[in-house]
Order: sequence, then C-alpha cells, then structure tokens
Amino acid sequence: MVEQSLKLAAAWPPVHIDGWYFPVEVDPTWKDAGRLGPLLGHLPRPLWISVYDNSNIGGRALANWLDSWLPRDIGVFFQDGCGVYARGPVAAREYADALSAKLGPHRVRIIAEAFRPAPGGHYRAASAAELAPQLAAYHCYRTYLFDGPHYVPADVVRALMR
Repeated sequence: MVEQSLKLAAAWPPVHIDGWYFPVEVDPTWKDAGRLGPLLGHLPRPLWISVYDNSNIGGRALANWLDSWLPRDIGVFFQDGCGVYARGPVAAREYADALSAKLGPHRVRIIAEAFRPAPGGHYRAASAAELAPQLAAYHCYRTYLFDGPHYVPADVVRALMR
C-alpha cells in the first residue's frame, strides 16, 4: 500500500490537497504496528491514519501505544466505537482527550461512527437521536461522520441541523 500511495502522490491530482490519508485502521492488538512507522515516513505530509481500540485498553494506554511508534508528524482519526457499542460518547471523548494530551491537539480528529448494529449481522444508519450525543460530546474537536452517503440519510442531516 505504501508503494501505491507513493505512486498516487507522485501523480498529484489537479485538486487542492489539505492532507493525505493512508488507508489503514490500526488497533493495539497489531503485533507489528511498530514496523509501520518507518514506512509511513516515506509518504507525503500532512498524513493521517485511522485508529480504534477494539480491546478497550483505554485512552491513555492507546495514546502511549501510538506515541511509541507513530512518527510525530502523523495525525490520527480516532474511531469512536459508538457504532458497535464498544463505548459511549462520554468515554469516546475521554479517549480523544487522552490522545490529544499525549499526541497534541493538532494531531487528533474524531470519526463518529454513524451506524448501529442491525439484525443478521448488518448495520443500519444511526438516527439523529443516536448521533446527537456523539456530536455534542466531541465539541472542540474536528469530527467526521463515518460513512456519510451510506449511513447518514438526508433526513438525519436535516434533523441534526435543527
């Protein structure tokens, strides 16, 4: 993926680029995550990756783990875990605060999971009532909804804007 990313960056599409995203979702259960750090060093900046905590080690431990191997100029999109009920918005905010304290606020963004489990192992769009507490908890952080066109229908967007 690093080689493909370098080819894409070399092509430099004819658009304004605010930053680059390397399509990886790291989790503390990764045994070889430390090997990723030097590889990321070859990619253009500003660069962002996604991170989540499937094992619920806590925000401080997650921040320490990232700080142990992630280059200091790479930002993280923290996946809040609310979509799979791994944690609630208040706990997700505590994670973001711990990441921000350790990595620096300029390196932390939040991905609000805009989906919820549905019968049969599928997912459904979160309702406005379900998303509102997430978005309220993350004030002062740049927050992105995952994944907009599929999980966030127009009526939910309108309800959130009220």
